[in-house]
Amino acid sequence: MVAVLLLCSGWAAIQLRQRILRSRAEALLLDIQRLQVGESSTTQAQSVIARWYQWGPVETECGAGECTSFIRLQHALPAFLTGFSNPTANNLLARMADHLGLRNAAVRAGLRYKGGVVTGKGYSVEVMLPLRDWWTRNAFTPELAVFSDETEEFTETELAHIVPTHPYRTVRRIKSPYGLRINFMPQEPAAQKQQYMDFRLSCLTRFSPCQSESNILPAASELVNQVF
Repeated sequence: MVAVLLLCSGWAAIQLRQRILRSRAEALLLDIQRLQVGESSTTQAQSVIARWYQWGPVETECGAGECTSFIRLQHALPAFLTGFSNPTANNLLARMADHLGLRNAAVRAGLRYKGGVVTGKGYSVEVMLPLRDWWTRNAFTPELAVFSDETEEFTETELAHIVPTHPYRTVRRIKSPYGLRINFMPQEPAAQKQQYMDFRLSCLTRFSPCQSESNILPAASELVNQVF
């Protein structure tokens, strides 16, 4: 009886931490969505950054008059519940965690600002796949990951992924089948930009795990079909 109570208490504590992560992730997403690339001021960006110092690691790098800040929120399971990458390993506890709605997850937001104006913003979600799906993409893929970034100027890597029909947007896989990255510019239609930042954070807490990028970002399904 005591063992059952301890197990239930442990499960409840982990579930609570996951729900706290989701609540904070939703608030952070709103902060990022409200900032407008090319319009919002550096002061507004720094206000958002200052608000998040108490909740997670915040890193800022500056150079050549430009600064980039990253805010990271994370929930990690105890190591014995995360499983081993060897498909023949005994991962009984990790499989049990899958069935109990427990998983690792991380959320990150980024802001870039220069000359008093926000020049870029981004948001990403990484969430553990159920153990049974780690090898279903013909490669070791333990997590779903979706990154979406708005920027005033594409990098050389991003320029290489532009297709003529969508000059202000790039979509590509990251780390082979690992996940999806979307980069877009302010010239994209407003409705499209909204979709690219329309993250569904229920994947952080839902009892049955999410299994595709479109569960995290609905636009991902259409984008993958168009590009790959």
